[in-house]
Amino acid sequence: MLRGLQALPSIGDDVELLRGFVELVGSNAVIPDELPPPLAAGARAVRAIRRVPWEIALALEELAAAKFPKLVISGDHSAAFEAVCDSLAERIGAERAHVRGTRHTTPHAGAGFNRALEAFWRSAESPL
Repeated sequence: MLRGLQALPSIGDDVELLRGFVELVGSNAVIPDELPPPLAAGARAVRAIRRVPWEIALALEELAAAKFPKLVISGDHSAAFEAVCDSLAERIGAERAHVRGTRHTTPHAGAGFNRALEAFWRSAESPL
């Protein structure tokens, strides 16, 4: 998977790039021959990858020590992603939310995502 993810930005055609990405992450999403604007933006984002996520050192101790509320949201669609999100939330002292319906792109869940975020913001308005 590592080599595949690193090779994606070099694929010339956006449709093939996204089809390769979908295959790599084990998704069953169908990529159309003509990309609508959100998918074209997704292709640009994949091309911008300079390092794969597991090469990035996260400042988890500093984030955990920060005196502001934190929230980790996931799509509740992959045991692996859920385990990562659970671990992250635990390590930084974050609240945890699950929003089903759009898999890895939880903000696209619309009302469900907005409700989870609004509930978090409302709870964060009260003194810690």
